[in-house]
Amino acid sequence: MIRGECTTRGVVGRRTRFGLRDSNGHEHRAHAGLALDSHLRHSAATARPYRRTKGVALCAGIAAAEAVLTRASECIPGARAVSTMHAVQTSQRLAAGLRHRDAVGMDATELRELQSPLKRKYRDDPAAAATPLRAEGDFCAGGITATVSGWAGPVRAGLHPATGGDGSDACSGDMLLQAVLACAGVTLRSVATALGINVRRADLGAVASFDARGTLGVSREAPVGIQGLVITARLDTDAGEAELAKLGELTERYCVVGQSLAEIPRIVVTRAAD
Repeated sequence: MIRGECTTRGVVGRRTRFGLRDSNGHEHRAHAGLALDSHLRHSAATARPYRRTKGVALCAGIAAAEAVLTRASECIPGARAVSTMHAVQTSQRLAAGLRHRDAVGMDATELRELQSPLKRKYRDDPAAAATPLRAEGDFCAGGITATVSGWAGPVRAGLHPATGGDGSDACSGDMLLQAVLACAGVTLRSVATALGINVRRADLGAVASFDARGTLGVSREAPVGIQGLVITARLDTDAGEAELAKLGELTERYCVVGQSLAEIPRIVVTRAAD
């Protein structure tokens, strides 16, 4: 039985690098470590499996980097990752950074200091505000599926049970709601911070539905797409009703992913180069 080899590749700066090598000598790299500012607010590990699994998957911590390599190996016939990662010190520093970040939080003054230079830059140079976004995926798995690179590793999406799936694959509709909810949550927290609204705890949710007749071509009258999307934020706060209404209004206005739902994406299909 052929198996992949996972080896520590040494430390580069604050990152510990690892590699997965398959039976054909193709190497799939990952590095787990820290990208810290002076307040230890940021931490990340990145995995960059290439060839059969394209794109970049970002995750937190060595265990997550190992998981990415293991999941990446599922797309490489005859290979599997072998755990030989020994970086306890890096893992401890990562955990300390996360604890510090969670404890410190951010107030309105810090948020203004962070964003004011960016706002000035974009006012002076509007073209600089055009911010590229990117997602990548492939057909490395079988069945009616598509595998995309996510923050914590590859995600295999497939048919929803309402359209013939068995529920074993991620639902892209759920992934869409998760993306909207994440954007709305970050936007809401940013707006609340700017307004000086103290939120002690938040429970966020997103619900919607889709008419399976539309995507299956059963009825031309049936809509294709999610309908009735509602995002709910239940906040533990002392803010009044007027403040909460304003918070919801501004979150809806400035949520990038939510506002993007009004525009149908353009889909381009081309032939791959030989």
